[in-house]
Amino acid sequence: SREITPLASINKERAEKLYRDLVTSPNPRTGKPLSTATHHGRLSLARRLYEFAIKNEMCRHNPFASVSPVGRKRVGKPQLRIDEARRFEAKALELAQAGDVAALGALLMLHLGLRQGEVAARVARDVDDEGRVLWVPSGKTKNARRRLKVPEVLRPLLLRLTETTPPGALLFYKGEKVPPTNYFWSQVRRLCQLAQVPAVCPHSLRGLHATLALEGGATSDAVARALGHGSFAMTARHYASESSVDNAKAGKVSSLLGSSPTSPASPSASGTANGSASGSDDPDQLIGMLRSLPADKLAKFSAAAGFQGR
Repeated sequence: SREITPLASINKERAEKLYRDLVTSPNPRTGKPLSTATHHGRLSLARRLYEFAIKNEMCRHNPFASVSPVGRKRVGKPQLRIDEARRFEAKALELAQAGDVAALGALLMLHLGLRQGEVAARVARDVDDEGRVLWVPSGKTKNARRRLKVPEVLRPLLLRLTETTPPGALLFYKGEKVPPTNYFWSQVRRLCQLAQVPAVCPHSLRGLHATLALEGGATSDAVARALGHGSFAMTARHYASESSVDNAKAGKVSSLLGSSPTSPASPSASGTANGSASGSDDPDQLIGMLRSLPADKLAKFSAAAGFQGR
């Protein structure tokens, strides 16, 4: 049996050595060094343990407080590329049409940006308005509550599923309790293998949704709301790819400056259909973009909009 070490006996120097040994020690399962996220997490856990001990007067000092974490954690998850995402969707759709409810749940992660826990907790009564709406009444954060429009391709599959499921029963798991967190992780990996694409996790499908939505012209605020985020900062940091964020910003600038051609059917050309300009429904955002225009461009915009002389 391992020797029990009193908390108060570990000083700053020993805490530093323990962490350095952890960084260089191999993962017993893979034989490879621990990931940066893993040893950062364990350092954080040690710090919290001592904070608890100090609060309860078990010791006086936190020796891990001054230990500097090594390396940088990788933010975000690897995402499928567009052609790979199409193959994943095609295979998942094929299986969902054959009655695979887990495949249908994975499609909701991709199409609606749902967390795996949000998919796992959905019951039949959450499908509303003849399959057009999916309610998420609660979730990980206060912003998680939302009402999402169901893509037409998934609507008949959801309707068929609700016809055979009691209102309060889970939709995407055949059991009375919400499945464990690793359930959809393994299901998404299974679908990746069947679609012959790189293995990703549910969190990655959620990020891919953000990336594709931005590339498709959705505003940053709309994407953040769809994911249940309070601001786009979280979306940009952990979900959408850097290039999609940059492309979305460049597209807005080009649209305002008139340097990108638009067709009558394009979203940017018909942005006023819902009372907004340049795809934005935020007046402050629009005012800020107008203020950033040079004087000559602003004068041309005002003339085109019929503001002069008023």
